Amino acid sequence: MKAIPLIFILALLCVACASQKEIEQQSDMIEINLGTETIELAIGEKVSYTGTVHGSVGIQKECKSDDESVIKLIDKKFKYIQEPKEGETGGDRAKETYIFEGIAEGKATITIEDWYRGELESSRTVQVLVKD
Repeated sequence: MKAIPLIFILALLCVACASQKEIEQQSDMIEINLGTETIELAIGEKVSYTGTVHGSVGIQKECKSDDESVIKLIDKKFKYIQEPKEGETGGDRAKETYIFEGIAEGKATITIEDWYRGELESSRTVQVLVKD
């Protein structure tokens, strides 16, 4: 009986990984992954984080910099995993990509928050060192 939930989880992970590739990453951009704890980048270099959101279910993400004079959120992209069909509900699962740029030398922190129905579920930080 426990094999079915495990298979379901593995299938969801495969779909999520394949869908993440749909949002094009620029070749000069560093990508924040699950295990990323620290990043070094140059002024003008970009870093991105992509996560799954599902508005009708209440699953949201939020990413922010604690010092936008060092690393600034410059863009936020949204792409449906599968385009919602008219008259159907719940088809709004998507990938949301946050793009930050190194602005000036210094240290800053990017915070990634996972929200569920208005409640903060989890949070993690990535330390960023911007060098000239």
